[in-house]
Amino acid sequence: MTAELNYRRRERKQVDAGTYYQFQSETKEEPVRLRVRFTQQQVDTSPSQPWFDGLQARTTFTVDLDDLREEAIFLDRREEILAQQYNWSNNSKGNWVKRFNKLNYHKVVQGNIVEQQSAQTLTINGFTHVAGMVASGKSTLSLLLASHVIRNSPNLRITIVVGDVQSAIKIANQINWWFGNDPEQDEPVAVPILGRTQRDKHLQGFSGSDDYLTHLERRQPHWGERWLSTVCPLQAKISLSDRNNILKGKPLKPGKELCQSLRREPKDKNKKATGKYYLCPFFHSCPSQQAYRDMTKARVWITTALGMAYGEMPNHYELRPIKVGELVYEQSDIVVFDEADTIIESLDKVYAEQLTLTDRSRSGVFDLTGVKTEQSNRIEALRSPLKSRWSAVQRNAQTAINITLTLLSNDLGKDVLQEWVQQGHFTPHVLFYKLARRVAGLEEYTMKSHNSS
Repeated sequence: MTAELNYRRRERKQVDAGTYYQFQSETKEEPVRLRVRFTQQQVDTSPSQPWFDGLQARTTFTVDLDDLREEAIFLDRREEILAQQYNWSNNSKGNWVKRFNKLNYHKVVQGNIVEQQSAQTLTINGFTHVAGMVASGKSTLSLLLASHVIRNSPNLRITIVVGDVQSAIKIANQINWWFGNDPEQDEPVAVPILGRTQRDKHLQGFSGSDDYLTHLERRQPHWGERWLSTVCPLQAKISLSDRNNILKGKPLKPGKELCQSLRREPKDKNKKATGKYYLCPFFHSCPSQQAYRDMTKARVWITTALGMAYGEMPNHYELRPIKVGELVYEQSDIVVFDEADTIIESLDKVYAEQLTLTDRSRSGVFDLTGVKTEQSNRIEALRSPLKSRWSAVQRNAQTAINITLTLLSNDLGKDVLQEWVQQGHFTPHVLFYKLARRVAGLEEYTMKSHNSS
């Protein structure tokens, strides 16, 4: 387990001109199967996009808090200009100097001793935990750090992980207005990394958000429109007859365009296409994929915990089957987890998912499979060896579960397992590790002594 393994590389298949391709997608009402084909010019003019190469080398990052005061002064000046230009209310201004003055940062040194004097520098080396009460300035600190990186460290990238998608879009818009004037022409310095399959939900939340509606009211463009465009050139290649007969004049559901899942149409075009996947040649200039083109140059990324865990990189740019979180780990010098407790809760649901085997509502895995197994046994009196084996395994597992629950019950198991379970704090992993050893008749010892040995 000491070797560093290379990632598996996905195959990147380009479409051929004049050939029909099928893809499965969705409208708001139903799934649909469509066909498209491309001209030689469209296939040949697909530009290459520079992407990331290799792991980002990291060093200790130290910033003087006085430098962050300069960032606060800069942001107040910039927002004053925007307030005059777009008629902001006083509540729209960040009042960054005032917020900075409330920061009172003390270091915790060896022995868990809090220094009496306020710290003059913030050093980030590995995991750095900045704890504070609600409204103590933790989020303010992360945004001032982002501004500092943009203005003073052009070779660094900072990623801010927030609790939800709308917060990510809002923060990206806020940062870009500090350093840009036109969402359509200027290159953004911050970009939200959003999952593609939930694009429709992101759009609905964005169009109804207070932040977006406020921008519309004061006639200020919102950078979020740049990354949530619904324009899909692939839809323009759908024939007029298919638009009328299959789509019935309705557009495809945002996020369901399947830009990397085209398949060669079989000879019988009414049959479902199978085989290898091909990539849409419009991806590199597609308005709905603008965020990927912005990512390489942006110095600030904003994403969510679930986006890191589930979001994937497009095959057009990234041949490794990696998640957003892996790219963040590779390419970010600083990663800020805002509201860390909620982030940890979200990641726990992904990486420490709990599976209910049985419960009182009879909705556990073995509750459901037991019923289906018995129903199958009643229908098929003569079963194959594999089905007979499955039935035996399911019944034995259900028996073991029932015995375990009995031994843990207040009435029957107090002297057997319940007191043993209550001997100390445990996680599901530790509990089942000990239980497995007890069932196997092996000598029991604690996980601590096991690790030390």
